[in-house]
Amino acid sequence: LGLGAGEKQAQLELLIMGLWAWRRGEAQAQSDLLIMGLWGVVMKKSWKALFGSVILIVLLAGCARDGAVTMPVKNGLLDLSAGNNQIEGVIPLNGEWEFYWNEFLTLEELSGAQPDLIADVPNSWIFHGTSENRLPGAEENRLHGTSGKQLPGTGYATYRLHVKTTDPKGTVMALKMSTFSSAYTLFIDDKSVVSNGRIGTTKEEEIPAYRPKVAIFSTPSSEFDIIIYVSNFHYSQGGFWNTAYLGAADEVIAFQVHKTRYESILLGALLVVSLFFFAVYILNRAFRYALYFALACLSLGLLLDMVGEMSIIKVFEIQNFELTVWLWYSSILCFLISLNLYFHELFPSRYSKLTLRFFLVYFLAGEAVYTFTSPEFYGGLAYVTNYFEMTWLTNLVVVVCIGVWQKKKGGWLNLMSMIVALISYVYDVLSFSNQVRFDVPQIKLYGILFFLFLQMIIQAGRIKSYREQIITSELAFLHSQIKPHFLYNALNAIISVSRVDTEKARDLLVEFSNYLRRSFDFKDFSEYTLLKNEIEHVKSYVEIEKARFEERVEVSFDLPEQQDYKVPVLILQPIVENAIVHGVLEKPEGGKVEVSIKVGNQFLEFMVKDNGMGFEASNAHQSESENAKKGVGIRNIDARLKKMFGSGLRITSNKDAGTEIKWIIPINRKESRR
Repeated sequence: LGLGAGEKQAQLELLIMGLWAWRRGEAQAQSDLLIMGLWGVVMKKSWKALFGSVILIVLLAGCARDGAVTMPVKNGLLDLSAGNNQIEGVIPLNGEWEFYWNEFLTLEELSGAQPDLIADVPNSWIFHGTSENRLPGAEENRLHGTSGKQLPGTGYATYRLHVKTTDPKGTVMALKMSTFSSAYTLFIDDKSVVSNGRIGTTKEEEIPAYRPKVAIFSTPSSEFDIIIYVSNFHYSQGGFWNTAYLGAADEVIAFQVHKTRYESILLGALLVVSLFFFAVYILNRAFRYALYFALACLSLGLLLDMVGEMSIIKVFEIQNFELTVWLWYSSILCFLISLNLYFHELFPSRYSKLTLRFFLVYFLAGEAVYTFTSPEFYGGLAYVTNYFEMTWLTNLVVVVCIGVWQKKKGGWLNLMSMIVALISYVYDVLSFSNQVRFDVPQIKLYGILFFLFLQMIIQAGRIKSYREQIITSELAFLHSQIKPHFLYNALNAIISVSRVDTEKARDLLVEFSNYLRRSFDFKDFSEYTLLKNEIEHVKSYVEIEKARFEERVEVSFDLPEQQDYKVPVLILQPIVENAIVHGVLEKPEGGKVEVSIKVGNQFLEFMVKDNGMGFEASNAHQSESENAKKGVGIRNIDARLKKMFGSGLRITSNKDAGTEIKWIIPINRKESRR
C-alpha cells in the first residue's frame, strides 16, 4: 500500500520490513519484502523497489531462524541442561556423532563400547573413514583395514548421540527425520520409534526406502540416547546425509508444517506457471519457447520435491526405491535440457546450436544410464555429474550473454535471471552434498521465485510484442483498403473542378493529400490516434466525395471542442464512408449524413446517421458481406471494438428510412491531459 503513495513511501516501507526481518528473523517478513518489491514493479514500475527487496532479502536471509536453534553437538553429546531449562524451537542435530561401523549395537552393548570414529553429521559415511576422524584404539577389523581411506559406499553402521536435558521423564518430544541411504531404524534408548524401509546386513535382507518422517516419543528420563541403525546396499553411498531436528512435539510439527507450506507454495507456483505456458503453446504452436519453459517448470518442481518433502511420491504412493531415485536424477536432466531448448529458442546462434546438440547427446546418454543401470552404479557418478550440470548452467549464461551482445530483446533480464538461477543451483548442490555448512534456506526459494518472476516478465513482453505484430498487420491491412476506383474518380473530380474553379481545385488537392497521408501512413501502425486526426481524415474524405457528387451528398458535424482524446484508428472514417456509399448514394437524389460526437463522464459517444436506403434489421451486416472485396466492412469494425472494449456497434435501420450506428469509447483522462 505504501508503494501506491509514492516511491519515497515505498522505500520507507521496505526499510521497515527489512528491520522487521532482522529483528524477528522470520521467513514471513522476507516474503513480505519480495511481495512489496514485485508490487512496486507492477504498480509503480519501480525497479529500484524490486532490486532493493532482493538485496535486503539476501542480506537478511542469514538472520532467518526458520524455527531452528543452533546447539553444539560435540563428541556424541548434546547438552541442553545448561542455560534454559526448556527447548525453544527445533534443534538441528548437526555435529559430532559416535559412529560404529558394520555393527548394530544395542544400548547395553554401547554402554561399554568405544566408537570407531566421531562422524561429522550430516554426511555420507564414505567421508567418515579418514584418520583424523578415528579414535585411538578403533578396531581395524570393523573398519576393514581402511586406515586413512574412505569407507566403502555399501555397508551398515550405528550412529549414537547422548542428549542431556532438565525435562522430566515422560516429556513429549519429536524428531524430524529426512531421508537416509538407504534404510534406517531409530531408537530412543532401547525403544524403536521410527524406521524407513528395512535395515539389513546384506543386500538381500535390506529393503530400501526414501521418506521424510516425524517421530513423536516420550523421554525415558532427563537423559537419553538417540541410536540410529543405518544400512546401505542399494545406492552408491550410505549414511546420515541429511539434517535431523529435535524439539518439543508441537514445535517439530509446526516446523514440519512450515517446511511443507514452503514447498507447496513453490510447487504451486511452478505448476501454475507451467500450465499457463502449456496453454500459451496450445493456443499458438509458434510459441515453442512456451512449451520448453513449461517443461522446465514441471521438471524443476519434481526435482525440488524429490530433494524436499517428497509430496508427489506420497500422493502417488510410489514405493519402488529404484523408481524414486530414477525420478530424482531424471528430473535434473529434464530441467536442464528444457532450459537449454528454451534459451536456444530465445537466443539462437551457432554456439547455442552446437552446445544444444552436445547436451542433447548427454541427456539421452544420461537417461539411458539411469534407466538401464542401478542407483548403486550411477549414484557413484553424482559428484561428477553435479559439476558437469553446473557447467551446463554456466553454458546457458554464455548463450544469454551472446544474446545480450547481439542486443536481443530481453537479454539483460535473462542474463540476470540465469545468474541468480546458477547461484541458487550451486548453493543447493554444495549444501545438499554437505560441502558448505552455512544454512540459508531461503536462498533456493527466493532464487527460484526471482528467476520465475523475471521469466514471466520476459514472456509477457514477448506475448505483448506478438500481439502488437498482429495489430500492426491488421492496421496495415486497414490502411491498404483504399479502393483504386475511388482514387481514379477523386482525381477526375479534381481535374473537372480545376477547369472552372482553380482555388477550389487547390483546396481539394490539399484535402486529397491529407486523406492519402492518413491512409498510407505505413510508418505509424499505432492502434490509437487522437480524435482530431480521425475527424480531419473524415472531413478530407467528405470534401472529396462532395466534389464528386455535389448536392447529392450532404454531411453535418456535431463535434466537441476538445479533440485530444485517444481513439482507435480507422473506425470513424469507414463508417462514414459506408453511410455515404451504401446509404445516401443508393438514392438517385442522394441524402444527408449526420456525424455526432458527445463527451460523457466516462465515454465518448459516437453516432453516424443517414437517411439513405436502410435495410432490414435482420440483415444488419449484409452490406459488408456483399462488399467485402471493396472496402473495410462494418463487421470488422464491430469485431475490433468488441475485442478492445467489450462492446461493439449498435445498429438501427429501417428499409427506405436510413441507418443509425452508435458506439462508445472509454475516455482515458490521463492520456487526454497529455
